[in-house]
Amino acid sequence: MLRRRNGFVAFESALVIRGAGSEPGMLDNWNDGTGWRAAYDDLADGLCFFAEDIFGGQFAFDGGTVVSFDPETGEREHLGSSLEEWAATILGDAEVLTGYPLAQEWQAEHGRLPFGQRLVPRLPFVAGGDFTVANLTATDDVQGMLERAKLALAFRDLPDGAQLTWPLD
Repeated sequence: MLRRRNGFVAFESALVIRGAGSEPGMLDNWNDGTGWRAAYDDLADGLCFFAEDIFGGQFAFDGGTVVSFDPETGEREHLGSSLEEWAATILGDAEVLTGYPLAQEWQAEHGRLPFGQRLVPRLPFVAGGDFTVANLTATDDVQGMLERAKLALAFRDLPDGAQLTWPLD
């Protein structure tokens, strides 16, 4: 994929495919273990992040498979056994897997979303936040990941049956 095009956006910026390189926002920089990944402790171990949806939900290589990585919980979901399978999965359900309709609606109201920004929920989705434009704010992609890492770690460490209060202390 990178031989044909070194990074691109699709679905009105709802899907970002990171290009090769070490500049901010590129693959090497995005996967640097001293950046936002460090805030996720071991939740991001073994993953090579290469793309993200409009909300900053990550897509990553996990060994020989492709997974999604939820920035609010750190949970992984299998999306394909190859890049081709992942792409077919995305194309088959782009509205849900990229957040395309909300990206389109938000940009109609606020203008084009600059590269390096994602639409992060004011009230996290996992805490009951709505998938609506009113609940979304344009946020630097790194900052959005850092903010939600605290939430993901709290979920990881939560005993069965316990509940979190929002905002976190």
